[in-house]
Amino acid sequence: MSTTRSHLIDTIDSAIRRNPGASAKEIARFCRDELDDHTIRKSTVNPILYSHSDLWTCSGGTPPKWRAKTVKSHASVKPQKKRPVRKKRATRPLYHTQPEAKLLTQACGSRKERPTGPPEHRFKIKFNTQHYDWQKRALKAWIKNGNRGVVEAVTGAGKSRLALMAVQRALENHQKCLIVVPTISLFHQWKKLIEESSGQSLRSLVGANNRSFDPNSAITLGVVNSVLNNDSPSFTENFDLLIADECHRYGAEKWSKSLMKHPLQRLGLTATLERGDDGINEHVIPYFNKSKSL
Repeated sequence: MSTTRSHLIDTIDSAIRRNPGASAKEIARFCRDELDDHTIRKSTVNPILYSHSDLWTCSGGTPPKWRAKTVKSHASVKPQKKRPVRKKRATRPLYHTQPEAKLLTQACGSRKERPTGPPEHRFKIKFNTQHYDWQKRALKAWIKNGNRGVVEAVTGAGKSRLALMAVQRALENHQKCLIVVPTISLFHQWKKLIEESSGQSLRSLVGANNRSFDPNSAITLGVVNSVLNNDSPSFTENFDLLIADECHRYGAEKWSKSLMKHPLQRLGLTATLERGDDGINEHVIPYFNKSKSL
């Protein structure tokens, strides 16, 4: 699989932030696994590491150990290109759930939902523990906002559980859901979570060496690169709810094309709604918070 430079930079940044002090060899291994691209080697990541001294710094040891310079989120960086002066970002209404979590919302107008037909293979999500109050409030705000919005909360706050609450609500209405993730590791995490929560095997899978899309399944799980390659109407017009994990990554021009127009219910999840470009305002916020014509 061919990986663009911007996606590789994103993943290198993620590797360094998750594993401070990693060597170039360890970073390359992380990128291979995350992007499912076995062509990535130490020789691939080294030139990028040394050309972005504004993002990362290394020790003088052997081998050099890499660390991030800032606490900003993963960002697609286009090297050797002068960035124009950015206009002040427009104020976006925030729904505060707790200090470390917030639901970003914007009025999106009333629209009549158009389900694609009841799924034949249904799931029922079971929760073994009670929901946090902030999750309940965030779900209500999302529903009130026309089933649109982005949940921004720190890692471990419970975003995935909140997403499953939205999934269960859709399933009760006999609707179909697509969960899109950016990496192989998140694919396996979500698959395990769904199967443990439902007690059923998830068989509609797209990506991570799976090509078993089932249009009759209530839940489909896909890796973004593989989702992009499924552009037939039987796939893109099959879903009522789209959930995008680490949705700040979908601000990239290529990955933004995975945000399908047909699902009228849209939920984005992220720990940091930030990028080094204008992708958040150009792609992410308009898709998840504004009404769009199909």
